[in-house]
Amino acid sequence: VSSIGMTISLLLVSVAFYVKVLH
Repeated sequence: VSSIGMTISLLLVSVAFYVKVLH
């Protein structure tokens, strides 16, 4: 498991959740 891949996945989920909450 690459930490970079995990970081990107976690970041994408966080951004998607943040945008969903804002809208």
